Amino acid sequence: MSSQQQIDANRLNAQKSTGPSTPEGRAAVSLNGLKYGLYAQTLILPGEDPAEFDALLDRFHAEHQPATPTEEAFVSQIVMATWRRARIQRMEVAYYKHQHKEFIRHDDWYRDLDDTGRLALIASRDAVSKSLLDSFSRQEARLDRAIKSAVHELRRCRADRRAPENPENDKKDPGPIGFALQIDPLEHPKNPSTAKIISIETQSPAPETAPPTDK
Repeated sequence: MSSQQQIDANRLNAQKSTGPSTPEGRAAVSLNGLKYGLYAQTLILPGEDPAEFDALLDRFHAEHQPATPTEEAFVSQIVMATWRRARIQRMEVAYYKHQHKEFIRHDDWYRDLDDTGRLALIASRDAVSKSLLDSFSRQEARLDRAIKSAVHELRRCRADRRAPENPENDKKDPGPIGFALQIDPLEHPKNPSTAKIISIETQSPAPETAPPTDK
């Protein structure tokens, strides 16, 4: 138990602390409240561990280090879609296990199959009647697309935020554009030797080729 002297010292230190000084640091600290307990009523289902979700959220925060509310929102989207995708995968496994218990007790043909054949039989019967497995697959694909989209938008948002830090990149010379062949309208069109090579970049004519002399 803390002594009164320790408590007073902690209070004094808290008064001296001013927190982050940069806008990015203040934004990141203000978002820390989203990292715990926010999704307990809307995302975590019975049987799921909120601590595991918080750990997943922490790992993605450590990887992407969002510094603005927009970046925080994209990281949250990635985490929620990842959590739901893992749930779909668990549901698929649970469905196969449940069907196996039912068939192994009541279906002689099912008992004679090997493990792969049993999985195939469960999938084929589900496709005819319930199509739950197909629903699982479609939901997982949708969540995969959501994750990829959020990652793409997060990277784009971060690139836009960091762009002003490197203004010299916009001033770089793109290099020579190329050359074009231009025919002098005063010369005979059938005489290619009188063609002039003009640089598109400088618009200055190249030295003319001397016409051939008649012998």
